[in-house]
Amino acid sequence: MPRLNPWTVLVAKASQARWMIRRDPVAGDRLLLLVVGSYGISLVVLLALAGHSPGEALRWTALNTLPTAAVTVLGGAVLFYLVCLVAVRRPASPFATLRRDIAFVIANPQRSLPIAWLLLLMVFFTAFFSAWKAMIPQLQPFAWDPAFSQMDRWLHGGTHPWRYTHAVFSSALATSIINLIYHLWFVVIHFSVIWVAVSRGHSQLRLQYLLSFFLAWIIVGTILAIAFSSAGPCYFERVTGLASPYADLMQRLELQQLRYPVWALGVQELLWANHVRGANGMTSGISAMPSMHVGTCVLLVLLACRLGSRRAVVCATFFLFCILVGSVHLGWHYAVDGYAAGLIMLPIWWIAGKVTRHRLDSLHGETMNQDKR
Repeated sequence: MPRLNPWTVLVAKASQARWMIRRDPVAGDRLLLLVVGSYGISLVVLLALAGHSPGEALRWTALNTLPTAAVTVLGGAVLFYLVCLVAVRRPASPFATLRRDIAFVIANPQRSLPIAWLLLLMVFFTAFFSAWKAMIPQLQPFAWDPAFSQMDRWLHGGTHPWRYTHAVFSSALATSIINLIYHLWFVVIHFSVIWVAVSRGHSQLRLQYLLSFFLAWIIVGTILAIAFSSAGPCYFERVTGLASPYADLMQRLELQQLRYPVWALGVQELLWANHVRGANGMTSGISAMPSMHVGTCVLLVLLACRLGSRRAVVCATFFLFCILVGSVHLGWHYAVDGYAAGLIMLPIWWIAGKVTRHRLDSLHGETMNQDKR
């Protein structure tokens, strides 16, 4: 038999993989690739205009952030699977089920490749966002903290809103619970994106959520974060040089930490240390306005409403409330950071819905809700 050219085999396999991905109405839509690719290319162009060499641009956009992003996204996907296996499916033999699932994935690449493609897009997008966020203080020094602080006070009857949250949730235990829920945001949002990626139904809703998610981080977490660059209450004195109206808040959190863990304080110091030394990575960016914690939770509520599950809506709304309170209670954000992000999410969601509905109607026709083949 004639010996096959390895390159020919590789090209054939790549073409077959591309065909399998294209069959999925969400992963096969080039819109997400266009959004993620444009986000990364714009960062490279900006670095080039700023005088950075190609090697420096590569380091900023990929080498410093891509490994951590890959571990975060892919590790999160594995954790999501294990949680579903143990808590939802609850088979008699988890290890036997795990082996069968792995064998199924290998034997059915038409099911697994679209999911792998979406996860790969998330890896690159996470890396790009981390690089963008680390650059915010260089592109626009922190200048809006005094204005947002005054706006907060004006909107809340002449009192900074953290005083209200600490009046209601006054104990150290309450603060620690709020802190725990606030840190769970990362897991909840991460799991929501992975769940959308692996789901087989609701094609239009899946594409709308993923597009809204990407656009939110680009528009709210990058463009507006640069335009309204601010550090947040916990860094107020450090970035403004003014007497901080949040000194009592931070002192109160320090005292409460003596009784129960308040992890936010350690994370805040880590971020500031990395900011001072000019680090570029997943734990080096500081940005308060607008609050992506609150904004992404609003997307969760919108997703739950579209799914039509009353329980999901209640849980998502409660989680949104906890994150909004926690962002102020722990000194991360001004309340207006959350209000602004929440309001901006609504038109992003609406526009993404219009765009995805049009694309699926025109490109996939009758197959937009027929994902199981």
